[in-house]
Amino acid sequence: MSIRPLSLVALTCSLAWLDLGCSRRETRVEEGNRLQILHVANSGEVADLDPQTAIGAIEGDVLAALFEPLIQLDPGDLHPVPAAAASWDVSPDGLRWTFHLRPEAKWSNGDPVRAADWVYSFRRFITASLAAPFSDYAFVVEGAEEYFRGQTPDFDKVGVRAIDPLTLEMRLKNPTPYLPALLNFWAFYAVHPPTIEKFGAGIRAGPVWTRPGNLVGNGPFLLKELVPNDHLSVVPNPHYWGRDKVRLREIRFYPVDNSDAEERMFRSGQVHVTSTVPMTKLDTYRRERPDALHITQILGTEYYSLNVRQPPLTDRRVRRALALAIDRTAIVEKVTRGGERAALSFTPDGISGYPGGAKLRYDPEEARRLLAEAGFPGGAGFPKLDLMFSSGGSNSAIAEAVQFMWKRDLGIAVELRTLEWKVYYTTVRNGNYRIARVGWESIIVDAHDFVDQLRTGSANNWTGWSDAEYDRILTSSERTLSKEERFQLIQQLDAIIEREVPIIPLFHRTHRALVNPAVKRWPDNAINIKIFHQVYLEDVDGRPSTVDRKK
Repeated sequence: MSIRPLSLVALTCSLAWLDLGCSRRETRVEEGNRLQILHVANSGEVADLDPQTAIGAIEGDVLAALFEPLIQLDPGDLHPVPAAAASWDVSPDGLRWTFHLRPEAKWSNGDPVRAADWVYSFRRFITASLAAPFSDYAFVVEGAEEYFRGQTPDFDKVGVRAIDPLTLEMRLKNPTPYLPALLNFWAFYAVHPPTIEKFGAGIRAGPVWTRPGNLVGNGPFLLKELVPNDHLSVVPNPHYWGRDKVRLREIRFYPVDNSDAEERMFRSGQVHVTSTVPMTKLDTYRRERPDALHITQILGTEYYSLNVRQPPLTDRRVRRALALAIDRTAIVEKVTRGGERAALSFTPDGISGYPGGAKLRYDPEEARRLLAEAGFPGGAGFPKLDLMFSSGGSNSAIAEAVQFMWKRDLGIAVELRTLEWKVYYTTVRNGNYRIARVGWESIIVDAHDFVDQLRTGSANNWTGWSDAEYDRILTSSERTLSKEERFQLIQQLDAIIEREVPIIPLFHRTHRALVNPAVKRWPDNAINIKIFHQVYLEDVDGRPSTVDRKK
């Protein structure tokens, strides 16, 4: 009997070890495990790779690969460890910090990293025309705020100077015990002065110098390619002082602003790590893939920012009514379901020992009374508000739940608006909204990091709210050396937030992600920092990758 061609093919393919063309096609993750290529789903398109003007965690994760701070936080217990600075000294009064740079440190083009580079970068950071979103963080340094506000044009009066090529000094206004955590933040990274000047980005933001082939960093990786709507990739920096410890050969970041799409990519072997997990899939992974599900409590608060310049939000009674009509416990138990805690205040209890402050509870009866007192009994005559949020994650489901609660308990209608991240950020920062979803994650592991966001003039205070008493108490909290007195002042600030309601806290965040078990030393920590040069991959059988075997 003759054998049909189809049978011949089947017979040939059964001998897969002889005919590789018939073997199952290797997934992206399997190939990555062999070649040390990490595939990461980022929650959106990277908007800005200038560390001093970047705003979001989407950019922050990539920047952590391209640049190295003076001091890094250990991804385990978050204690400060040497990075670009090999060591540092602190004066007895806590006001003078001296950093000793690594003599072997180089930029990705081979230039040596020098103290003057950090001075240049700090000056650029506090130059008002750059409009750096986190410039007020630099105001802990002596003279920095005065320089930023134009009260003194003399940068020599700012407390940052290069003592010699490898020694950098910072003089502070007040003792700042959280300075190492602050310096770990991407806004304090150094930039390469000749590159900035070459592309004319010295005192203004601009994308040209951050393009592949142009960007010069001092971190463990360098920018290889950026393909819009497809991927961004980084490869090891051959000039990085710790290059022998870098095991990954490439990291590819994929802009995926849909959690379901990320999960499908993970399940099909297209990415090693996701930026989140769909709420509908949490129980499935808890039950069937607990080894891949990473849920970490982080120091962050999800909240709604209220534009107090827009009526009827100009009325404090309306703002309080909206806040009191949200059942936060129902949101975390029935909507997000990722281990989040209901946020009754902006500042999380327990952060750096903070005992907590005033609480905004669920009280629909009081909410209805306040709304009626403001002239809208039962919601009658209340104008339609828009609730704006960025696409991706659980934002839509949370907004729909809040929309339902306000309709049920207050009788008011809210229109939901979704925008892509880049457009959303620009729209909200420019004040073109009424209610907007915002999230804040601490970068300094300190209660001050939350209350400082509502300071008058803060680049992150998008509410338009200003309160002289609040600013005065905040300034006092920064100047006291007593931890107990400092916490008492922060409690007063929380009480003002609870009374005036420029923002509506929703829940304290967790970070949830899917991580392939082949990924080793993936950092899970309370401020969600990434240390990519410590990460490596193993084959599914637990052996080192083929790249490592060749060493």
